[in-house]
Amino acid sequence: MSSAISRTSSTRTLCRVLLMLAILALFACLYRMFDYVITWGSGWQDLPSAAPLQRGFVDPAWSATATAADAELRATIEAMRAPAVSAAVFVAGRRVWASAIGWADIELQLPATIDASFRLGSTSKAINSMALGTLLDQGRIDLDAPLRTYLPEISETLGALTTRQAISHTAGVRDYGVCLCFPIWEQFNRREFGSTARAGLSVFADDALLFKPGSQFAYSSFGTNLAGAAVEAVSEMDYMRYVQKAVFDPLAMRDSGPDTQQRRPNRVQFYDVQEGRYKTAYPVNNSIKWPSGGMISTPSDLLLIGQAMLNASLFSAPTRDLLIQVQHLSDGSANEQGYALGWRYTDDKNYLTIRCARACTAITALRLAVSPTSRSTQSLDWSFHSWLTKAARVWRKSPPTPIGSPSCLLANSEVRFKSAYD
Repeated sequence: MSSAISRTSSTRTLCRVLLMLAILALFACLYRMFDYVITWGSGWQDLPSAAPLQRGFVDPAWSATATAADAELRATIEAMRAPAVSAAVFVAGRRVWASAIGWADIELQLPATIDASFRLGSTSKAINSMALGTLLDQGRIDLDAPLRTYLPEISETLGALTTRQAISHTAGVRDYGVCLCFPIWEQFNRREFGSTARAGLSVFADDALLFKPGSQFAYSSFGTNLAGAAVEAVSEMDYMRYVQKAVFDPLAMRDSGPDTQQRRPNRVQFYDVQEGRYKTAYPVNNSIKWPSGGMISTPSDLLLIGQAMLNASLFSAPTRDLLIQVQHLSDGSANEQGYALGWRYTDDKNYLTIRCARACTAITALRLAVSPTSRSTQSLDWSFHSWLTKAARVWRKSPPTPIGSPSCLLANSEVRFKSAYD
């Protein structure tokens, strides 16, 4: 009898232990799924004073203008409340000014320099467009061929789409959502997908389209990933290896590359910022989105992209013009965002801009704007501080700015803004 009671007691104890372990495992899973929200309120510190401005380069002919530009950069970091800001301007095909201010790494007290690399967020889409352009120029890829031509392994639904639809956000492919993963928000991915663009397609490979391809516009980083996978397949190289060979190396973009888990020596630390306080940004793994948001660069490197678009130096002028041609829907109307093939293209009475980002909610604040018809240097469309207007006014002074002068600014904080264009 006592033996039976003992066995019953042991069984109950074991059940309690197993139940407690199951509850702990459940809580651990829930914590990992929602840790972005759970940890959001902790770890905040007051932003330190900005590190001194580091003027990295100035053309002697532009020294007076550069002094005014430095003053604008100081005002920008104060208004933006970012740990670091870096900017550069090209005129007539050469860099005339580049400066940085603030902290590349607050904890290590490392000041930002003009060679520091920042996350590009969705501006990676413009670099993906450049890689696609090199293949178009060689006649190796057809924008309107079904994607199954290049990616026979993908689903029937995705295979029927075209590269044009995928890269112009008219394919109906969904954007980031929630998943049964850690964490549940796909944009905060921490899984490793390796060095290929095709690996990340598994996230949405079997999902239904949002609408009939070509009939509507819906911004989708996953759609851009699909176009990047086609670039990878046609090039017969891992995606970032091809970007390095076809874009970064020819343009001498020495401080650009993938935002891998292994931190590059000059890469800045990334931060969330709100109300004058900061914390280290939530750790993410950008291997899920190499073509659409997984790259890092510097303002000076990005302006080499802008100059290549102005001069059509990486590929022919007809290919360049194709990449910036606003895409129309099946009813003949232009899409609502003036989106082309990885770029936004706008034309008004004041200037012509080719832009590669919209409202930046990644760890980068960037608008790359090149102005082939204006005699003023355009820069950021940014409502927090009128950098666009003031920079144009500064660089309009003396000497006169030639036609087609790109400029760029990057920051290392989570910044939410909408441009005047939006």
